[in-house]
Amino acid sequence: MRLLNKLVLLGLFFVGSAGAAFAASDLSISSGSHTLSWQDCVKIALKDNPDLAAAKKAIDSARASYYASWNEVLPSLSSLEDGYTKVRSANQSSFLASNGVAGGGFLPWTIQGTAHMDIFNFKDSQDIRKAHAFVSQMWSSYRVSSVTVRYNLKVAFYRLLFAYKMVDVAQEILNLRKQNTDMVQLLYNNGQESKGNLMLSKAQTKLAQEAVDQNKRRLRLSQIQLDQLLGKDGFTQVSVQGSLDLPAPPKGYPNMASLVENNPNVQLQKAIWLGAKAGVGQSLSAMLPNVGVSYTRSTLGNTMIATQSPSWSFFGSVDVPIFSNGPLGTFFTLVSAKRTADQNEEQLRSTRLLTRETMENAWYNLKNEAQLVDVWTYRVKATKQRNDESTIRYSAGLMTYDTWEIAVTDLVNAEQTLINDQYLEAQYLAAWEESEGLGLED
Repeated sequence: MRLLNKLVLLGLFFVGSAGAAFAASDLSISSGSHTLSWQDCVKIALKDNPDLAAAKKAIDSARASYYASWNEVLPSLSSLEDGYTKVRSANQSSFLASNGVAGGGFLPWTIQGTAHMDIFNFKDSQDIRKAHAFVSQMWSSYRVSSVTVRYNLKVAFYRLLFAYKMVDVAQEILNLRKQNTDMVQLLYNNGQESKGNLMLSKAQTKLAQEAVDQNKRRLRLSQIQLDQLLGKDGFTQVSVQGSLDLPAPPKGYPNMASLVENNPNVQLQKAIWLGAKAGVGQSLSAMLPNVGVSYTRSTLGNTMIATQSPSWSFFGSVDVPIFSNGPLGTFFTLVSAKRTADQNEEQLRSTRLLTRETMENAWYNLKNEAQLVDVWTYRVKATKQRNDESTIRYSAGLMTYDTWEIAVTDLVNAEQTLINDQYLEAQYLAAWEESEGLGLED
């Protein structure tokens, strides 16, 4: 009878071993109506993400303002038409001008056109320069948005892979716990195991069931988070395909100096600084003369469309501002603009230093976590082998329940640690790519 029981226990063990083969292999999730790869997610986000759409509209607005700023250096045209109304009284005939001035005789209609162009106006060029810097600033802001969305999207993509994997692993652990409980129950029925160990085994099974339920709830939350980044308004139960097995980080040490200078945050701060420098030029323009030319042509007549007595005039002008903003206004406005430019230059330097530190930290975390994943991958294999051996010995009565439970728990913890480290490595990879300045277009 004891031999039969041992054979039954061994049968339960081998069935459980077949169902508990954990591996971080490629995942293809097909529970939803849309199964997306990483590249599919990138294409959808580029098209539908609201943050990117808003950043693109800001670029269009800045570009329109830049084009409008060129109007200041182009010729301006204006026209004037002035007319008079005839008023007749009982005693005399008189004519009242449209401006309310009375006079005798016919006061004609006047048509006049004037063209004006600035030959030298420093403010105009600085306005264009600042508008151009603002376009660059909006482009850099878009790149920052693209990099941020890519980072969040990648984290959400791997979070969903991780959530599905955790559901699978939690279910496999539950199956293993149930099989182990069946084994302990059989030994207890035969008087070979204590009631306390049986109760503990059942409690471990309940914990495994709770882990399955919790991970299913996490799965739904992960789907909603990915939906938001894809720009989907409703809950679509989006599914993804990919792998938690990431390629090893590049060997060697990256060229941090070059990467820092090309980082979108640095580029954005540089554009802000250039805009502030253009603001200095705008303040300086209040001290410089403006040179312009004007051409005027006019005609007179008794009708609204006057064609008689054509005349023209051409003249140049030099406008020299003298305390145009008061005796102190111009000077201190210029000082304020210079200090703002200096402030932005220091902020640019600070952004460079912070970006370098962020990149170094991201590289450090990525390399460390990749090495940990290698270690835990091997440890899972070791704990799986140890669990198999311990189960055989326990079923044969050669090992106590407490010692056997240590081996089972070690396997469960190693599997969960490996998957958590793989997800953490994916987050560090996304952080490193963010520090590199990689956007959705890259």
